[in-house]
Amino acid sequence: MVNDGKGRKAGYSISIKPPDDVREALRRSADAAGRTLTKEIELRLASALGEGEPELDRILFGWTDQPLKRNRALGRCAGALAYRQERLAGEASPVVLAMLKVAMNAFLERLGADESALTENHRALANATGEQLYNDLLQARESSGAVRDLVADSAAFAAIAEDLDMYRPKAKHSFSALGRQARKKGGP
Repeated sequence: MVNDGKGRKAGYSISIKPPDDVREALRRSADAAGRTLTKEIELRLASALGEGEPELDRILFGWTDQPLKRNRALGRCAGALAYRQERLAGEASPVVLAMLKVAMNAFLERLGADESALTENHRALANATGEQLYNDLLQARESSGAVRDLVADSAAFAAIAEDLDMYRPKAKHSFSALGRQARKKGGP
């Protein structure tokens, strides 16, 4: 917004003509998040200028300034490391993800992460939150657009899942199969 000289704020428009593939990628992202194409472009421009999406950032990274800045920075570091692993491996997801896991561990150790300080409860909580995030992403990806609109983080998680190209891998053990095995052995 700009001041029109009469004490009023006047909007202005900018016309752009992105290449078809960029426009289509923006359209898919906007649709996944339940936004208009114009709003998607506005948010991406704000993000590129360091403003981000305040509501989304607070949902994903924390409510106060210090955790927000730190956690956003950690997310960027994870992204930078993932990109480096992709360039080094030149391969698809499984190898890159395994390399990223090792690289993140090395990076976090350099930042002062000390696993020897963790109790069993800390480990259980860390595993549970990792599993929960994965499940939240899958659930948001599989939910309808109407459900996503009701919960702000559902739209954010759906967009992240889309960007990760998440799928539901076959579990080593399904809960229903484990239940059948327990019943055969005289369990519940």
